[in-house]
Amino acid sequence: MGEASARRPRALPGWGKVAASGGAGDCLGVESGMVGDGLISRLIIITRSQEGPCCAVLDCGSQRAAVMPTFLTVFCLLLLAPAGESRDLVWHVEDAEGRVLTSRQADRPLNPASLVKLATSLWALERLGTEYRFSTHFTRVGADLVVRGGGDPDFQPENAFLVAAALNRAGIERIGGRLLVDDLFWIGWEQGRGLNGQDPDRRAEEMAGRLRRAFDPDLWDDSTRKAWMGLAKRNGLDSSRPPRLVIAGGTGRASPGSEMTKAESAGPVPRANVLVVHRSRPLPGTLKRFNAWSNNDINRLEATLGGPADLQNFLVGRLEHEAGASLHVETSSGLGKNRLTPRLAVRLLRDLRDTLGRHGLELSHVLPVAGCDAGTLKSFPALGRGGRRGSLVAKTGSLTTTDGGITLLAGSVTTAAGTRLFCVAAPQSGPDLAASRAREERWLLDLMAAAGGALGAPCGTPIPQAGEDVELEELAASAALGS
Repeated sequence: MGEASARRPRALPGWGKVAASGGAGDCLGVESGMVGDGLISRLIIITRSQEGPCCAVLDCGSQRAAVMPTFLTVFCLLLLAPAGESRDLVWHVEDAEGRVLTSRQADRPLNPASLVKLATSLWALERLGTEYRFSTHFTRVGADLVVRGGGDPDFQPENAFLVAAALNRAGIERIGGRLLVDDLFWIGWEQGRGLNGQDPDRRAEEMAGRLRRAFDPDLWDDSTRKAWMGLAKRNGLDSSRPPRLVIAGGTGRASPGSEMTKAESAGPVPRANVLVVHRSRPLPGTLKRFNAWSNNDINRLEATLGGPADLQNFLVGRLEHEAGASLHVETSSGLGKNRLTPRLAVRLLRDLRDTLGRHGLELSHVLPVAGCDAGTLKSFPALGRGGRRGSLVAKTGSLTTTDGGITLLAGSVTTAAGTRLFCVAAPQSGPDLAASRAREERWLLDLMAAAGGALGAPCGTPIPQAGEDVELEELAASAALGS
């Protein structure tokens, strides 16, 4: 075998042991592919019989004249034998057309952790559309400033700066009354706790307090000041002259029985009462921010779309007979005990890709790209290095204690042999996330190598910054509220 054995090809990850060698007469399916290592090239057929996978070499070629026949058997064993570190992994891989390429326990129901966010993203896009923007109304009710939230899940201090600047342009720098917010307004993050039975009055008080502090530079902490400096730099603003809106009264909830509710009881707030309408960036950018950082506050979308039971019904209707008992949705964020199989995770990726494609968008518009975007995908550093940069678009998932712990990675990778849609998971992995992620990373590197290597690509659409690509409708009269 000489020089040929010194540069043997990398194994396809996890095909299992060879049960037979020869023709495909008794096999149930056929998969073929080219594998080369620079010295040798083989066209092989990998098939599966009731006894397991088998391998037949249809054509042999070599840059050297002498290649021992026994090499053919070794070659198949190398291709089909799983690496030891992959034996605790489960996975499912399909090509761009949906043909199964390799699979191990693909129908085993697992806790998908944050892969649930793939389902939530698909649900939101199908129900709301790719152009959807969340609207937040800042209204005048007597001497009070009342915020009518539209369920915007990603309103941040940067957005508050923009609203304050709009009010300043109308001559409004002081609110003589209170600042009240309703139950559909959020600012900042809550780690997925926002819809978990919190007392609505206390929660509104917290959100109104956050907004008040964002409006007034005298109340800023270091993180808020840093947020302003970043926004000013990105937008070419004078960082030494921040917007300022002082709230003279208290803060609280615009609850039933409040002035706002009475004013709205007969319908929408009169147009004359609206000072500013803030419209978020289009939905795909918001989803990318949540998916890139695996932010559990994506569950705020439930206020617009419905609860976990509604998400489950959407998925059952979408997946039909494929779902069965292998699908269970307890949360829209991935916290808790949800259930999904690797095969269904790949199906969700495919549906998400197709839904975006109908609107001229790609997976990279809602998911992070390895080597390009910040976020949890950086936990797999080798996947974005060198020539692989831009080839992988993926979503991570992890839980450290629930169901014994699990890490997952699902996405789309572009290779010389075509696109591969995949899901790989390390169930019962416990709290050692780094070790299980390293095994998944090596598995995916092997998959890339077996497909001729990853094909890098330009990074494409970056993760939007807070306050970016929003719209403001300025309707305020040039007068302060109250005195």
